[in-house]
Amino acid sequence: DLLLAGLRLLHQRNSNPLTLRAFELKLLGTLGFGPNLERCTQCGTLISVAEQIGDRIAFSSVHGGILCPDCSQPKDDWVSLSRLQALVRLTELPLSSAASLPVDDPQLLPDLRRINLALLQSQNGRRLQTIDFITELWRGP
Repeated sequence: DLLLAGLRLLHQRNSNPLTLRAFELKLLGTLGFGPNLERCTQCGTLISVAEQIGDRIAFSSVHGGILCPDCSQPKDDWVSLSRLQALVRLTELPLSSAASLPVDDPQLLPDLRRINLALLQSQNGRRLQTIDFITELWRGP
């Protein structure tokens, strides 16, 4: 169902690039590789975005999600809380609703793409050649 719905939405001329990011996240989740956005992927501590100090949170694609301050390392990817909130919204909303979300920050889409690709590649252990193919399809003729 997800694959067919995603392909239909992506095929529409007025398809929003955010739809592709949401499709990637939902596909990762369906395959069992979706990011853990509620608990530390190392120790299991529940992480409340509202209680975060500062405007960033550690994210590890290798471990598959966010990390608490005690488990985070300087080498981890640090994402803004607004990116984390966007990831949460995209995983919770139906795929058809993703296009209606506002994209106020021009860096949002590239950041979400980077996070999704990092999750894919960490699970696969190498860069997927199909990613370049899908990117070309998205650009169109």
